[in-house]
Amino acid sequence: MIHAAPRSLFDDYPPRAGEVGVVDRHWPWGHALRHGARGDGRPARAALTNLWASVQAVSSIREVVLPAGEYDLGDLGLGEEVLTLRDVHDLRILASGAHLVCNTTARSISKVLMFIDCERLTIEGLAGRDDGYAPAIAWKGAVLVYIQNVARPSGTLAGYDLRGIEATRMVAPFIFAGQDGARIRDITFDIRAMDCFYGPSFQNQGDDVRGYAYCYNVRRAYFPYGVTNHDVGLRIESDARNIGSNACIPITRSRADKGRDTSHIRVRASFGGRLPW
Repeated sequence: MIHAAPRSLFDDYPPRAGEVGVVDRHWPWGHALRHGARGDGRPARAALTNLWASVQAVSSIREVVLPAGEYDLGDLGLGEEVLTLRDVHDLRILASGAHLVCNTTARSISKVLMFIDCERLTIEGLAGRDDGYAPAIAWKGAVLVYIQNVARPSGTLAGYDLRGIEATRMVAPFIFAGQDGARIRDITFDIRAMDCFYGPSFQNQGDDVRGYAYCYNVRRAYFPYGVTNHDVGLRIESDARNIGSNACIPITRSRADKGRDTSHIRVRASFGGRLPW
């Protein structure tokens, strides 16, 4: 069912732009400045890779801080993953005002933040932009946050909170994906997708979801299949300048050879737009 007048589920969440700085004077290991990433528009991939390596290696790091600014990740090649974490849990990434900027050069989906078999993950205030994104090609561009199960054969991976996430000219702000094995569940989100291919995307993974998305010039504003128990609010707008939607809210059944059926999906949506003429 589609219901009117969606409302953000995180209305009480305060704006945090400009708030994130040095957590303490010593810049803990999870702070980007400790690794030389300053958000000043200069190349930042090497510094952020060092930061991510520390998070992967040191389980006591529970918070990553990215100060406000622009972080240049450079060109991304065929299916490239920029910053990957595996089997990490209980992690908070505080990134209000941080913009990760990349340039996808190949006809493929690249992944800026890649999380494999991770759980109890919070990401706050992260923004991304892909200067190589091509809206007419399915697909050429980056996904800002990609969460996937790979090695867990059974059970669950639970606890994801994506709030204040904004993607501009990207394939998607986030995608949950995977096939057999552990189910990814217990997800909340409050995001903005601007000139993207997808809004919130759940591809055979992502059960027990509630969230809100503002989608502007997005081809597929909400895309779930092979998942269950969603309660989602959407505000969908367009100015008719981007490539039109081929299915604005496609809720589909998963192919039998790829996993599960789709069930118990509740959508509250409102629509608007501004014409250029």
